[in-house]
Amino acid sequence: MPIRDRHISWKAGRLWRPIQSFAGFDDNGTNQISLSQGTSTLEPLTTSEISGMIMTTADEICDIFPIPWDMNRDKKMLARIYFQHAAAGADTPGFIMTSKFWAKQQAMDEFVAGADKSTTFADHTCSTTNPSLEVTVWTDLSWEDYLTNLDILAAISVELNALGSASADEIKLMGIEYAYEIEATDKIRRRIAREIARNPV
Repeated sequence: MPIRDRHISWKAGRLWRPIQSFAGFDDNGTNQISLSQGTSTLEPLTTSEISGMIMTTADEICDIFPIPWDMNRDKKMLARIYFQHAAAGADTPGFIMTSKFWAKQQAMDEFVAGADKSTTFADHTCSTTNPSLEVTVWTDLSWEDYLTNLDILAAISVELNALGSASADEIKLMGIEYAYEIEATDKIRRRIAREIARNPV
């Protein structure tokens, strides 16, 4: 008897994309600089030995990565944003995230302007601890409404939509965590077989 989703317990998949791995940076010889609006750079986090991307209003960074093999495309994809807040005020910054999906040999257009979906994250109230690790609430990206069976790449952008009383460059983006529902063994096996058949080695 084949294994079906309804016969197994629900399990969550997770994907972590640190800012240092984002595809939207270019090396200008001095800094890793965003190719998107705002031209933000990677800089050391306050009192830390790791880097983050400094942001002010309308600063943006893009990324692209394969859609997880084991993701159930009929279920929700959630995301939350990690950042450092280098100030002592209870500021309330807000973020916008766009999502675009590409199939093999599809035209790679300017995906922010032509995004499949734009998602606004609720304004996040920061701690008055300086500096502090901040994480937004889990937010539904509505991928299940736009993904097709042929899509293999997800392209995203993250924009600091509003500082919420913070000063410029007090917000330092650290990365994005994704959470999704894992598909059952039988269904995902068929998807992988179809993908290999379409793209033989």
